[in-house]
Amino acid sequence: MPMLVQYIVTLSLAALCLGFLARQGWRTLSGKKSSLGGCCGKGCGCAAQQQPSPEQKPQTHFIPSDMLGRRK
Repeated sequence: MPMLVQYIVTLSLAALCLGFLARQGWRTLSGKKSSLGGCCGKGCGCAAQQQPSPEQKPQTHFIPSDMLGRRK
């Protein structure tokens, strides 16, 4: 395959990827539904798997005030 064709294919693929990311970023910033940043840290769909059952109460953890200061 000629070098010129390889450059054209590579640059067009890179331009398509950049265009897709720009479009998704614009949709995210304008408040429309977007798939960009839609996954949590554990992967997509983790919110549906970890819904608390009605008998479980959310746990609250308190940190003592002496642990809030900076360490020296």
